[in-house]
Amino acid sequence: MKCEGKDALSAKQQAMARAERLAFSKMLDAEFPEASFLKNKVRLTDIASMIYDYSINKEKVSAKGYTAKFSYRFSRPKVLSFLRKCGINASDNSAQNYKTIAIFPSTYRKYRSLFSQAKIVLFSAKKIVLEISPKLLDDLKRSQIVFAEI
Repeated sequence: MKCEGKDALSAKQQAMARAERLAFSKMLDAEFPEASFLKNKVRLTDIASMIYDYSINKEKVSAKGYTAKFSYRFSRPKVLSFLRKCGINASDNSAQNYKTIAIFPSTYRKYRSLFSQAKIVLFSAKKIVLEISPKLLDDLKRSQIVFAEI
């Protein structure tokens, strides 16, 4: 995400706001397509309240600019609660469809942003075990990424 502002701090704040909204939109598309109409209607404060954690990589700062790669993970219970408040009958039964895969740590580091919505089950020096959505599993099968379904 690249932004310009009156100074580096305002540029970073703009970049984070855009990245949060983009991550939320992608999460809705992947996990709750029936709620995708909410993408641009949700306040940033509401989105921020659903973020479980985030990371910033490849950060570059100039006098009036800011560039970085952001990865966000959302709290599933908070997202479900928010969607219910919006009148969307979202349930947690999609978690039952999650698939478990194992990948090498080097693969995880290289494609970290791809796995931002995955749940880490095991993280060791030799392998990483993740729970991923069926959509991400389909994407992985079409890619050149090496993984094993468990």
